[in-house]
Amino acid sequence: MHHEYVQLSSGLNSDQKGIHDIVLKSIDLSLGKLFFVSGSGGTGKTYLWRTLLAKVRSEGKIAITVATSGIAALLLPGGRTAHLRFKIPLNPTEEATCDIKKGTQLAELIMQTSLIIWDEAPMTNKYCFEAVDKSLRDIMKSVREEFSAKPFGGITTVLGGDFRQILPVIPKGDRQDIIQACIKTSYLWQVCEVHSLQQNMRLKADNLDSASKEQMRHFANWILDIGNGKHCPDSGEAWVTIDPDLMIENTDSGVRSIIENIYQDLEDHVGESNFLVPRAILTPTNETVDLINDHILERIPAEESIYFSSDSICKADFHVEEQDLLYPTEFLNTLKFPGFPPHTLRLKKGAAIMLLRNLNQGSGLCNGTRLKITQLEKWFIEGEILTGSSVGEKVLIPRITLSPSESKWPFVLKRRQYPISLCFAMTINKSQGQSLQHVGLYLPKQVFTHGQLYVAVSRVTTRNGLRILTTDEDQPTDNTILNIVYKEIL
Repeated sequence: MHHEYVQLSSGLNSDQKGIHDIVLKSIDLSLGKLFFVSGSGGTGKTYLWRTLLAKVRSEGKIAITVATSGIAALLLPGGRTAHLRFKIPLNPTEEATCDIKKGTQLAELIMQTSLIIWDEAPMTNKYCFEAVDKSLRDIMKSVREEFSAKPFGGITTVLGGDFRQILPVIPKGDRQDIIQACIKTSYLWQVCEVHSLQQNMRLKADNLDSASKEQMRHFANWILDIGNGKHCPDSGEAWVTIDPDLMIENTDSGVRSIIENIYQDLEDHVGESNFLVPRAILTPTNETVDLINDHILERIPAEESIYFSSDSICKADFHVEEQDLLYPTEFLNTLKFPGFPPHTLRLKKGAAIMLLRNLNQGSGLCNGTRLKITQLEKWFIEGEILTGSSVGEKVLIPRITLSPSESKWPFVLKRRQYPISLCFAMTINKSQGQSLQHVGLYLPKQVFTHGQLYVAVSRVTTRNGLRILTTDEDQPTDNTILNIVYKEIL
């Protein structure tokens, strides 16, 4: 571990080195500071996290690494989702605390922890941070009474992320609701020391010639202009003109045009991991995702297997017998929710799928992990992991019982189904954290919230990897798309 640290620390740039030094000082002097490190993609946040972790752990100290999404957690050594590690309530309120009981192994682990790294902080609801903060203050005061007055109980904590990306999702929330859910409006932000990483480390790659570096720099600056809302007024919305070479011509075929562009000759590459991994079609809504995935599935020359869910109303619900009459099984089968498997799951061998729940984060099976189907059996589905820390491993995916986290219905639905969906296409929100080489951005309707356009175009690092098709009748011209930026949060 010490050798790893020496190797990593020698590669730090000046921005990273400065942050590295002040974080280690906070740990060594037991200052218990709270930091936020801002940086766009390619500025070396993950590299900095790995260096800090190697240093702390090489000295026999404990460091806890978490992220908001499972995908980001897999990039961190020993990473877990914040909700799982700290037992944060699913929908926390201002009064919420974590379900960490004193005297448990987790409480003992926290009492011995020297460093917490929490990635993707901007997309996390502030009540999650505040729940952890209150719980850690309560636990750590048994170590030293004064720790109860320090953020996160006096444990040096580093939050990281990019406020240009998608912010906390608030169902039916407006701009003000979303801003109020961000950590910048939390009492914790008042004691947070903010630093930023500015240098694009991708431009330092040895295998790039000067022309390629200049092209990559120009593309990276264009992405930052979108993220910063360079052309957006204070209202936060502006139409952005896209260079014609990035646009796919809008023909009557619509969906077929973007499929042909991103998944060209799909029939010849079915089941090939190196074909599936680097590409995806991104779009704002789940309805469009389902439409594209169904189109692509039809093109795969393999036998189709159909899996039906078993749906019921949670028996703990009040008046469950009346609800069984009001909402029969046939009705429950029709219900669809974001990030939730459908009643009818149509699959083929060789298709790309994504996990919709955390099954085993230690084995790389988390919400957002992409896999390739290798077997479709009556009682199980076998897949090969395409992304994350366990690439190439074959795993069995079981049916599990799920309930939606948000629902407008007066009952809790229980659906027993495989926790997967096709992922040739995915929503822009779901793509956050994914690294791709070929992205097709399909906009039958424009983006609808802060950071979506920025997230979509920043999934790729080169201009050649991005193509955009917009069929929205409300756009001013054929090569303009809407950008939404809440400048008050940047």
